[in-house]
Amino acid sequence: MTYVLREVRALRALGADVHVVALRPPDRPLDRLTPEEREEAERCTYLVPRPWALYLRAHAACLAASPGRYLGALRAMLRTPRPDSREMAKAFRYFLDGVVAGWLFRRAGATAFHAQFASAFALAARRALGVPYSFTVHGPEEFDDPVGWRMREKVAGATRVVTISDYARSQVLRFSDPADAPKVVVARLGVDVARFVPPAAEPAPAPVEILNVGRLVPAKAQEGLVRAVAALVAEGHDVRLRLVGDGPDRAHLERLARALAPAERIVFDGWRTGDEILARFAAAHILAMPSFAEGIPVALMEAMAMAKPCVASRVHGIPELIVDGESGLLVSPSSHEELVAALRRVVTDPALRARLGAAGREAVVTRYELTTNTRRFAELLLGDAPVREDR
Repeated sequence: MTYVLREVRALRALGADVHVVALRPPDRPLDRLTPEEREEAERCTYLVPRPWALYLRAHAACLAASPGRYLGALRAMLRTPRPDSREMAKAFRYFLDGVVAGWLFRRAGATAFHAQFASAFALAARRALGVPYSFTVHGPEEFDDPVGWRMREKVAGATRVVTISDYARSQVLRFSDPADAPKVVVARLGVDVARFVPPAAEPAPAPVEILNVGRLVPAKAQEGLVRAVAALVAEGHDVRLRLVGDGPDRAHLERLARALAPAERIVFDGWRTGDEILARFAAAHILAMPSFAEGIPVALMEAMAMAKPCVASRVHGIPELIVDGESGLLVSPSSHEELVAALRRVVTDPALRARLGAAGREAVVTRYELTTNTRRFAELLLGDAPVREDR
């Protein structure tokens, strides 16, 4: 995730000594990474493909140091909420990887173990080695199955639980022991507002380009966006939709687009680097993100930082970023009529686009600036919080 990379680098810029252990290597060869990505990739320890000599050494050391704790941690991890063979196999992998990650952090002298999208590993490390951990909850996937995700268990074992929005905090509290509420805090994500700046030149006045950035999956609701833009084309508006990203829905969306509008009106741009996405933001007039479920999308913040007016769904944490009618337009998720109407407003009204864009940048500069928010994140990680015994 690009924003995790930026968070790590911002922590280092603040003076933190950050050791990164990742489950999987980069999704691209080193020569296709940006210089920042390549630098971090070369510093990172990867657990897949599993270096079995390291695994044997780490597990042997933990077993020898405290056999009771080690075996108790294994039993606890295998005591899954849904005790079927598939869930238990997954829990066993978490145990294998979590012990190695915890051992590596201990050996490096780390004083804090924070998990991004790896909270099960952190839970295993604490149980097997006594490593204190914290973790970030982004949503919305964690809230779809909080029991299977072991929300209550993970929150109980953590020193701190960081959420990226008030909405996410409310859901963590909803599925946790009320006694753990004080440790659940909000630390908003951020973007580099010195990098994501309004372009010096305005994009060409026509066609009005509507941009969508994200994986092509049902939750992102790109099908509804394709249908909405096709409706605007049918009305005679000079618009073009550009979808940046890839995913399992691409073939279906391409077939739908060909059936509904001329090929030049709906463009599939595929996966792009960070610099290429920045250029796409600069060339676009509008960002549209009518998702069914989101945390607070970083792409939305980046577009707003570049003074691009945004149309997004009124779901989860997005209303904390966008005030409807002031810093963007919000629509009900899955409402074709509202999405078409909102897009029509910004497509046909350049003055509205300028007003929403300026207010959107101000909102991001004020509440979602990367260095400021990373500093708060670091302070939260380094602060003390009561640790409760595993239950």
